[in-house]
Amino acid sequence: MRLRVVGYKHYIISGGKHNVLQKNLKKDSAPKQLISRNARKFWHDYLDYTDLKQAYAILITDGGKVIAFFRYILHNARLTAIGTWVSPQHRRLGLGRRMWEHVLDRNKVKKIEVFTASKKGEELIKKITSLYPKIIWEI
Repeated sequence: MRLRVVGYKHYIISGGKHNVLQKNLKKDSAPKQLISRNARKFWHDYLDYTDLKQAYAILITDGGKVIAFFRYILHNARLTAIGTWVSPQHRRLGLGRRMWEHVLDRNKVKKIEVFTASKKGEELIKKITSLYPKIIWEI
């Protein structure tokens, strides 16, 4: 497994139903062999933020296929979480926590805005908040 940070030009952030960088509509610009249908649905459903130049994603790939990602906006020590997704086959391995820790350990984040869409998401955020008590969390 490989973990890496990508910027706003990567298809995980710039692609999707509405490609705001090119100001035109696209159905799906993600290579289907690299990202599952489940991940594309999650990616489309939550791709509604406006300032893409401050958007980043942590990707975890296995054999060239995306198995997990965490999208976020980082601006002035404030992190806005856009979504954490892990493929069903790779869940319960700590990949979500690993991606969050990667971001928080390498950036001077003072405030985080996040909402959860699932019970597993709530559990993940509870774990992360206990590990980083000095950060102000808006949940």
